[in-house]
Amino acid sequence: MSKPPIPPFASEPPPFLGRVGASEEAGREGFIPELRTLAGGEPPTRVVACPPFFLRVHPERWTVCADQVVPEFGRLVVQAGVNGASDLGGRLDVNDARGNAERKDWRIIPVDAVPPEHVPAGQRPSYLYRPKGRPDVHLLIYTKCYPGSDRIEQDTAGYLRFCAYLQERGYIERPRLYALRKLNDKLVHQHAELSSKAAEHPAYAGALALATRQLAVVQAAIEAREAEGPESPASGAGDALDMPVLG
Repeated sequence: MSKPPIPPFASEPPPFLGRVGASEEAGREGFIPELRTLAGGEPPTRVVACPPFFLRVHPERWTVCADQVVPEFGRLVVQAGVNGASDLGGRLDVNDARGNAERKDWRIIPVDAVPPEHVPAGQRPSYLYRPKGRPDVHLLIYTKCYPGSDRIEQDTAGYLRFCAYLQERGYIERPRLYALRKLNDKLVHQHAELSSKAAEHPAYAGALALATRQLAVVQAAIEAREAEGPESPASGAGDALDMPVLG
């Protein structure tokens, strides 16, 4: 005859220890978690970290913003180990990075090239700023961010004034006719692609309308420049080249 299985716990209850009354509870005191507070009581923005940078422009890179042709800026990141920048005892040396960019026809925009009306009182002029509580974030002053949010908005009017100021001060030149034609070719291709997509998917209708306006802006700019007369192409020196004779 098989034995009954052994129960997982003792078959007899533990000895009776008596009931603990309310007066015999352990002493207690109130507790409130201590949280780190920020100056001003605002949480820091949650936008993605971005290293400091210089804006740079190229004579062939243009785009359309709010019905105006503006530079399509690039960025020269100011960070050790990036684009040839190096750390010299806590200070960054970007001479090599700048030289590499300029050899490719990029022009570096000084960080203090800002319209005077865009400089806050008591601060040095700069087109960069750091949001409070986020020393790892560097944004254009025409980019808005908000406490506790990853949302970003653009100050379009201020940005267009900035672009106009750079042209007025000679930091950038107006686009040449060949560059406008190059931009036109790009937009024509994009417009054709969006037209095809919008014919099948109504969700592309807004993007197609925007592309149509941008294309009209560029074509109007081309017509205006053509009315000024032909632009001179790049000229070469008249010296004879010392080339080997084949034969």
